[in-house]
Amino acid sequence: MRKPEWTDATLKAGFEQFIIEHGRLPRAHEIDTLPYLPSARAIQKRYGGLRALRERLGYEETDF
Repeated sequence: MRKPEWTDATLKAGFEQFIIEHGRLPRAHEIDTLPYLPSARAIQKRYGGLRALRERLGYEETDF
């Protein structure tokens, strides 16, 4: 099975999917349970953390 290619567009779509389902952005401990987002560890390594990724994707609320 091939790993998904995580682009800003696919990450944004994953965040938006979570918002539709839960009415808010996902928190760090929830990320690992979602099949449509990379692991929290991968986000930390590639983007410098969830807060940095939220900023990159244009969300105003970045820190929980």
